[in-house]
Amino acid sequence: MNILKREKQYENLKNLLNNSKEELHKNTYPLKASHLRAVYNSFTINNAYKKDSLVALTGEEFPQEILFALSIIPIDLQSMCAMLARSNSDVLNNCYRQMDNINMSKDICSNIRSSFSVAFADILPEPNMVFGNSIPCDGFSKLAYYISKMYDCTFLFLDTPDANDEKSIAYLSKQIENSFYDIVKNFNLKWDVIDILKTIRYSNEAKKYYLATLDLVKKYQLQSVQNELYELVVANLWGAKELVNVTKTLYQEALKLSEVASNNKKRILWIGQVPNYAYKFLDYLYDNVDVIYFASFKDEIVTLLDEKNPYESMAKRLISCSWNPFRRYDIITNICKNYNVDGVILQNPWGCRNLLGVTNILRTMLTKNKVKCLTIDADFMDREKFAYSQVVNRCTAFFEML
Repeated sequence: MNILKREKQYENLKNLLNNSKEELHKNTYPLKASHLRAVYNSFTINNAYKKDSLVALTGEEFPQEILFALSIIPIDLQSMCAMLARSNSDVLNNCYRQMDNINMSKDICSNIRSSFSVAFADILPEPNMVFGNSIPCDGFSKLAYYISKMYDCTFLFLDTPDANDEKSIAYLSKQIENSFYDIVKNFNLKWDVIDILKTIRYSNEAKKYYLATLDLVKKYQLQSVQNELYELVVANLWGAKELVNVTKTLYQEALKLSEVASNNKKRILWIGQVPNYAYKFLDYLYDNVDVIYFASFKDEIVTLLDEKNPYESMAKRLISCSWNPFRRYDIITNICKNYNVDGVILQNPWGCRNLLGVTNILRTMLTKNKVKCLTIDADFMDREKFAYSQVVNRCTAFFEML
């Protein structure tokens, strides 16, 4: 692995991001917590390009706590691509065009296509290791493997079972523990048991403020707060000490905003990823309804870890990240009941076979139980696959029906 390449990759990234600026939604209060998260996220990404840094490429479901315990910088591929998709300078689409030149299909999952594109454009920091996982899908595990070959670096894989039982938890727990010790051995790292306990404590403390904020959302419509809860899921920085301050600040701001909140809009539960580039559409959405996001309530997000059984609790949390439509239906119905949801928007993401299949099942189950649903097509990475007028017309009719 050529660590000296990171300087060139950093220059490539800066050149692509030149003159780009993420917009603020006009209906979103500029929260201090959002700025703190953005600054820390930028600091993390910047450090990943330094030649002496240990860097791991991961996915959104990976237990980042074991990496923070070893002072390894985790770069979540989906989170990195989401940041690029938000650029006004059409950064990610420029990466796509390079992949078009080598005839990569446009009909694959946007997360996978985006991750390949940014790797091919040579703007990711040269990783020391890449982690694959059998969830969220087989496609992501293959993506991780091929990217590790592209960079000629260590590849580690977690085979996460579908079954949620003692045998499966023990099987995955052992894998997580072995991965931890493999990293220590392969990179000759020094560590103490207190290191992993610290990251678990940071993770749990951050999530306690996160959960307290979710409780406030039950009573009050706090759109800017609800947006930031979603952003924390996308950032996937659980285990970082700095995230405790971010979630604590968010909770404090939510308390103040709740004093002046007006619950005068219909509440929508958004299921699926949010189009990262569609600011005009999101502004339209927030003008008309209050939106909460299914991703903010998933079991793997709201579950705390056990300091006495760190690997086992990580395994339990990871297994809870399931595509099982019946499990998802239970979570959705609980959210609808506890958070006074008036309707559900199900997003059909381009190329995601898993979610496309699950969405139809969920819609059928929810409709039978008199939950009002709208299905829309909205790619969450590629702005060329989003028809603003068509989606707005469908949403307008749906809101009128509510």
